[in-house]
Amino acid sequence: MKSAILTFVIACFVIVGVKAQDAGSQFDEARNAYKSGDLNNSRFALQQALNEIDHAIGQEIIKILPKIMGEMIATDNDTEMTTANLGIAGLSVIRSYKGENETTASIQLIGDSPLLAGVNAILSIPFFGGGDPNQKRIKLGSYKGLLQKSASDTELISWDIQVPFQSSLLTFHCVGISDEKAVMEMVNTIPIEKIAKLVQ
Repeated sequence: MKSAILTFVIACFVIVGVKAQDAGSQFDEARNAYKSGDLNNSRFALQQALNEIDHAIGQEIIKILPKIMGEMIATDNDTEMTTANLGIAGLSVIRSYKGENETTASIQLIGDSPLLAGVNAILSIPFFGGGDPNQKRIKLGSYKGLLQKSASDTELISWDIQVPFQSSLLTFHCVGISDEKAVMEMVNTIPIEKIAKLVQ
């Protein structure tokens, strides 16, 4: 079983184009620990290798995310990526955008998101929305998503669009845009199919 996992991890590195030297020491450490019966250290080395895979995938995702959203431009200094969650290999990518007049947006991708089950449950409700015009189902590529609009007399209008796929959750958050059509035009520039392929 462990040998099969090692083979799988190596294959993942090949798929995402990670150089062999980036992971060679971790693979060697995992193999040696496994052969000597030290399963804890073998598992730790595999987790480190998976973090390297997630890092490479995150870099590829950042490359394909839009640099412009409507009239907003990506603020690369605010682009974030983490590759570990509570010691378990995971991936989180955030890209932020800023425009004029307090207009902002962000794209966030979280692997194994704790919100995933809740969003999927809402999307599976047959009579979704209950007539609430501020909450609806949408399609982004071939994936279903949840759109929610928030507005008050004292705050700027904000939008949250959540799209689950596989074990990941993609969230688009936008503040300061009043037109739903403009928001959907922006979110439709996100290459969801390519992202899903990278994280599958």
